[in-house]
Amino acid sequence: MVSRGRLGLIKILFVILRLMDAHRDEVMAEVTSAIAMETEQSDALLATLKAALGRDVRIEAKVDPSLLGGMIVKVGSRLVDNSIANQLTQLQRNLKRGSVMNIQAAEISAILKEEIKNFGSQTEVAEVGQVPLVGDGIARVRIG
Repeated sequence: MVSRGRLGLIKILFVILRLMDAHRDEVMAEVTSAIAMETEQSDALLATLKAALGRDVRIEAKVDPSLLGGMIVKVGSRLVDNSIANQLTQLQRNLKRGSVMNIQAAEISAILKEEIKNFGSQTEVAEVGQVPLVGDGIARVRIG
């Protein structure tokens, strides 16, 4: 494609699409996730982005399994990387720097014992809906 001069046409097309978005007061969000989003997830993300940005949003979804989980959302020059791969990289960097808190085993044990002792003492139970689907650590709750 590059050898035939088509790369310039692709750049022009992207500029035209951005101008059309600006004219429609719409912004494009590039969303990269580890697995393809379901319609409900995409709709929820769309509503969240629209509320946060105060504009109509068009999502361009991509899949990158190397993210391991989570997603990366890029809107204009803003980027939010909430991927598991990024979190692991940050943790690795912090461990190398030694900036992770230095907690002794006895401290961890004392905290866990206290949490176990108080477990359930302040629990409230309320029925808010039904759980029709559970998968990949995500539960869908149908309220009402």
